Amino acid sequence: MVTIKKNFLPINWIYPVFLLTFAQMAVAGPTVTGCNFGDFGTESVITGSSFSVKEIASPVLFDKFEDNVSSGQSLQSHGVWSQTDNSNIVYDDSFQRTSNSTFNIVDKMVYGGQNGSAFKNVFPDAVSPRKIFVSFWSYIDVKNVSASNYWQLKYWRLTAGPVHGDYPQVSVSNWYYPDLSPQQSLISLDGTTGGAIWNPGYKLGQWSHTQLIVRESSAVDARDGSVLVKVMNADGTMTVKSIENIATRTSSYPNLFRWMHFGYFETNNLNPGHEVHTYWDDIYIDDSWARIELGDQPSYANCTHIELQEPVSWNQDNIHFIVNSGSFQEGQTVYLYVIDTDGNVSNNGQGFPVTINSSSSNPSADTPPAVTFTAPTTEPTYTVILTEPSQELTIAGTASDDNSIQSVTYSTDNGQSGIATSTDGFATWSAPITVNKNETVVTTITATDDSGQTTSKTMTITCTCPVGWDATVQTGDSSWTDSGVTYCVRLLVQGDSITDSASQVVLGFQGRSSGDYTIRNVSIAQRDIAGGEGDVIDSTWKQVTFNNAAWSSGVTVGAGVEKLSDPVTIALEPGSDYYVTFKIDTPSVYLDPPAGYRELYFDSADHTSDVDWSGNGFSVTQDYHALSKIYIYSPAGNISPPPDFRRD
Repeated sequence: MVTIKKNFLPINWIYPVFLLTFAQMAVAGPTVTGCNFGDFGTESVITGSSFSVKEIASPVLFDKFEDNVSSGQSLQSHGVWSQTDNSNIVYDDSFQRTSNSTFNIVDKMVYGGQNGSAFKNVFPDAVSPRKIFVSFWSYIDVKNVSASNYWQLKYWRLTAGPVHGDYPQVSVSNWYYPDLSPQQSLISLDGTTGGAIWNPGYKLGQWSHTQLIVRESSAVDARDGSVLVKVMNADGTMTVKSIENIATRTSSYPNLFRWMHFGYFETNNLNPGHEVHTYWDDIYIDDSWARIELGDQPSYANCTHIELQEPVSWNQDNIHFIVNSGSFQEGQTVYLYVIDTDGNVSNNGQGFPVTINSSSSNPSADTPPAVTFTAPTTEPTYTVILTEPSQELTIAGTASDDNSIQSVTYSTDNGQSGIATSTDGFATWSAPITVNKNETVVTTITATDDSGQTTSKTMTITCTCPVGWDATVQTGDSSWTDSGVTYCVRLLVQGDSITDSASQVVLGFQGRSSGDYTIRNVSIAQRDIAGGEGDVIDSTWKQVTFNNAAWSSGVTVGAGVEKLSDPVTIALEPGSDYYVTFKIDTPSVYLDPPAGYRELYFDSADHTSDVDWSGNGFSVTQDYHALSKIYIYSPAGNISPPPDFRRD
C-alpha cells in the first residue's frame, strides 16, 4: 500500500479536462469448471475452457508493497517506481488496508506549493495499440482544510507523455470545496480535444477500488478507441463511466500511452497546514484485458468488492495464479471470475464459488513445472546475424517439477513443432529451430508435469544480416534524435562508407526514442555521377517493400526498434554512391550529418515515384533522416544483376 501526502494551496481557476468511456464488457466466453483454491500467497489452479491466450501470463506490474521495502525507505529504493523531482516519497507502515498490506508511501511535500507524484514508465517498449487494464485501491484523507479553501486533486492519470503538457491521457481530477464535497471530476483524453464532466464518486475517508479499461486507437486519428472507468467504494456504492468511438491518439499527439501517475495536485497560492494524504494499494497494470478476479457477489455485474489475482501461467484450459485474498475475510465465500483478452467474463457472468483461507476444502496446489533457457541465451529475446539464407539454431534449457516432468515440446509461429531432445528425463533439453535471414521467429517451449500442468516460455529470435553500410559510420555520430516531419526525402549513401559488396540487401530504419512513425514508397538506386544532383542510374532504381505488402503501404517503425525491409536485388559496391528515397507521414529521427552532406527533400509534394530529381526543385537540409543500416542479404555474385544493369 502507498500513501502520498500533499500540502494543498487554494486555487482561483479551474483547469479543463475531459471525459472518455468504453462499452460494458460482454458476458460470454470462458468457462470455469474447477479451482483448488488455496491460502493467501499459495499457488492455485483454475481449470476450464476457452480462457483465450495470454502470451505473457504475469501482468506488467502487480505491486502490493509488501516485499523488499521497509519503513523509511524512499519510494525509488523499491526499484519499481519513480517520482517527480520535487517529491520526497518514502515508505511508512502507519496505515494499512489489510493485514497483508504492510507498507505505504508518504509524499512529504517541499514547502512552497510544489506538485509531485509517484509514477511508473509502464510500457517503455510499446510499439502497437494495446488493450490496457489498470486496477488499484486508494484512500483520500484530508487534514486542516479551512472554510475558505477549495482545491484540485489530479488523482491519477495514464499518459502518453510526462505529467505536464497536452499529451494524450486518461485522468481523473477532483475539485473540492470547504465542505469536502467534490465540485466536479473529469476524465481527459488530452488538453485540446474535449470530453465530458463526470463525478466518479470517490468517498473521503474510505477505501475505493478503481478499474480502468482502455482500448487504444488502431491508428492515428482512428475513432475506434474506448475507455471504461469503474469505481467501487467500501460502502458498496459504485459508479461506472464509459465512452466509445474516440481517438486516443491524433496527428498532433500520435504517441501511445506509457506512464501511469498516482497523486498529483495543482493550486495557485501557498496556504500552509492544509494537507491531503492519498494512500494506494494493490496496483495492477497490464497490456491485456485477460485477468482473474475474486468478487463478493455470484453475479459479476453486481460485484462491488473485487480483488485481483496474480497469474503465473495461462493456457486455454488451465491458469495458475497466486492467491490474493486482499480484504476478504477468512471463511468468507467469494466468487472467482476469469476475464479473457476480449473482456468476456467466465460462465456468462456467474462466479465460481470458493472459500477464503479454507485449507480443508481447498487443498494446496500441486506446483506446476519450471522451465528455463540456457542457450543461445537465458533471456526471452535473441538476435543472430546469419551469413547463410537459412540456419539451424539450438535452443536449450532445463525443466523441473515437485514430482516429475512428462514432456518438453517446442513450437514456432512459422509452423515448426516437435518434442525436445533429452537424455535425463527433461532435466536438460534441446530443440532444433530453423531460422532465415530477415525473419523474426517466436519459439514456445512447454513443459508438462505428471499432473498435466504446463508451463510455457517464449524466445523471440530476430535474424539479421551482416552490415554493409552503417549510418553512424557515414555521419560520425551515433546518437539518434527525434525529428519533425519531412514529407519526401532522398538520402545519399556515400560509397566510401560501404564496406562489402552485395547482390541483395535489406534496409533498416531506426525507431524514435518514443512514439512510432510511418514511412512508405521506399526505393534505392545507384547515383548517376554523370547526371545532376538527385539523379540516379534509371535501370538500377528498385522499389523496396516491407512484409511483402504493396510498395505504397504505410510501414510503421516502432519506438526503440529497427524496422527491416524485404530483401531487394541491387548491386551494392564499396566506392559507389546510392540514393535511398522515401516518404515520411509522421515525425521521424535524424543523425547529425557529415560535413558538407546535403539531404534532398520536398515539404508538400510526393516525388517518391520520380526516378530522377535534378529538375524537380527539391530543397536541401543537413538533417539525416531515419535510414540506419544496409544489410547484406546475399553477397555479391550470389544473384546475377539484371541484364540492363550498368555501372558508371
